[in-house]
Amino acid sequence: MDHFDKIVAAAEMVTALPGRPRINESEDDDVDCTPKITMQQAADHHGVSYREVVRMRRLLALGIPELFHAVKNKEINLGDTDQMVVMPPAKQLRTLRAVKKMSPVREGIEEIFHQLMKK
Repeated sequence: MDHFDKIVAAAEMVTALPGRPRINESEDDDVDCTPKITMQQAADHHGVSYREVVRMRRLLALGIPELFHAVKNKEINLGDTDQMVVMPPAKQLRTLRAVKKMSPVREGIEEIFHQLMKK
């Protein structure tokens, strides 16, 4: 299982709702007895960061499939999806295409930066 698969597994493992648990549940309430797994617990279990789990859950819930596959295929970083997932689907796709076009430029800039730092 590679790192991406671990992040996906952790994101899908989460069962606890966000926020604080209710403290004063009456006995009449239908209490769900399934164990609640928080994002932090899922992250720790799979050896990934909490932030990666949060980002992946947002991507799975709000992102278009092309965005998910771009991250899976390492065409873009998971962090690049933060602002994209809140856009309408058509805008996500346009933005994804633009980010993919910029990727070689970014890699070239990073390579030049690393070469300059070695000198």
